[in-house]
Formats: sequence, C-alpha cells, structure tokens
Amino acid sequence: MNEKQQYIVLAVAILVVLGAIVFATQLSEGPGGAKRTGVFRARKGTTTNRPRLLMLRRGESAPSPEDDAGEAAAEAAANAADKNAGVDQSQNRRDEHPLSEAEQALEEAMNALSVDDAIERLTACLSEFEGAEEEARLYTSLAGLHSRAEPPDLEAAEQALDKAAALARTPTDKQRVVHAEANMLVVAGKQEQALERIEESLSQDGPATLPGLDLAVLRGTLHEESGDLDSAEAAYNDAAERAVEAAGTLGEAALNVYRQACLKLARLYRTSGRQHLADRVRREMRARLE
Repeated sequence: MNEKQQYIVLAVAILVVLGAIVFATQLSEGPGGAKRTGVFRARKGTTTNRPRLLMLRRGESAPSPEDDAGEAAAEAAANAADKNAGVDQSQNRRDEHPLSEAEQALEEAMNALSVDDAIERLTACLSEFEGAEEEARLYTSLAGLHSRAEPPDLEAAEQALDKAAALARTPTDKQRVVHAEANMLVVAGKQEQALERIEESLSQDGPATLPGLDLAVLRGTLHEESGDLDSAEAAYNDAAERAVEAAGTLGEAALNVYRQACLKLARLYRTSGRQHLADRVRREMRARLE
C-alpha cells in the first residue's frame, strides 16, 4: 500500500468515527433535538412532560397532571376573585333567568378594557337606571372599581358605598355592600376594621347569599394574609360548610365557592408543611364535587 492509499484509508476511518458520533448524539436527543435527561419513558400510548418522582408514602397515590393543572387553574381563579373583591361578579354566575337591562349594562361596563373605562361606563348607567331595582348593585360595583383604580379613589368609593347601603333592601344587596366595604378598608390599610365588618355581617341571621359566602372566604384570606393561620383555617372550614349547606338553594354557584374555600385551605396546609392535610382536603373536595 503506497502513501496515497494510506491517506485515503485514514480519511475513510475518520469519517466512519465521525458518523458514529453523530448517530449516537441523535439517539440521545428527543424530537426536535431536545436532549433527553434520563431514562424515564412513558407507557406506550401515553405522553408525559416530565417524570414524577415516586416518593410517596405507603398507601398514597400520585396526583395526576390533569388534577394538578385543573386545581392550579381553579386556585388562580380563587386568587383573582380575592383581587376583585367588592366588584360585582354576577356575570360569572348567571343562571337561567334572563338579565335585566340594568344587569346587561352592568355586565358591559365590567367588561371594559380598563378600570377607568369601566368607571366611566358605570357612572353613565347610574343616571339611566335611577330608581331601578338594581341601583344598589350598580353603586356597589362602582365603589369596588374606585377601590381598584390606580391610584385608588377611596373618597369616591366611600361615597358610592354610602349610596349603595342606603338603597340596599335585600340580604344579597346588603352583604354585597359589606364585601365592597371590606375591600375598600383593606386598600386603606384597615384590615382589622374590615374583619370586624365581615364578622358583623356573617353573624346576622338570614338566608344564605352568594355575597355572604364570598365574605366567608374573604375572612379566611384576610386572616391568612395577616399571619393568623389558625383563624384562617377555621374561616376556610366555615366557608366550605356554609357553601355546602347553601348548595340546595344557590346551586352550582355555592359549589364554586366551596371549591374555592377548599383550594385555599389546601394551600394553607401545604405552605405550612402539612401536606397530608392538604391531600385529605383535596380528596374530600373531589369526592363531593364528582
């Protein structure tokens, strides 16, 4: 073999080695070139984003990704409900009864792209629907919007609440006013006063209302935010019990509040290192809602 042939053989050998390296690299990567980080494989016919570590206590089962995703979304909605405290959420709890003209106008205003735009639209509605049955609700929602503005206009919120309180006739309207008032007080840095108003409202006898159930959950949230976890735990449990009892008359809306209270209670247990209690709450919630 002459020198030229030796160079050719060497070049071919190098190409074979490089080809083997490229082939091995491709085997270690997933679709689209994503590098595999372990040997975990899903069962045939299933997919997975990542392996779940099997670090379970005896007798426990791993929560499915679908459960985690669904409950995370529900918990996010619960947190959003807290942030929107005092703002009328009836458009998200619509039943088979058609909306009145005032309720339709309220829904359109609340769907505005900004708080300032919603305030402008709702203010215009007030003159149009003066004397309407829903007038107290309009003023209550206006107060909630003023509390959420940047910066909050607490004076305008208080004025709207005064009018709403004077117009409120039904237990639902009265507790809706308290909900908005509690939110305004929290924004003003008066959390203890907000809790006092909530306690006063919830201690009164009367039929269960959706704003009242929301108040019960909000009570737990305020206790949790202040660091009083024992009171928060008791409040969330109370909210869940109230919602279950009210489900016969308030239907699916009450069960939504029950879900919200349970998710918040489970989160409290989880973040305070009591995972076994969080798991138990989640199991009981799923069993009741199935």
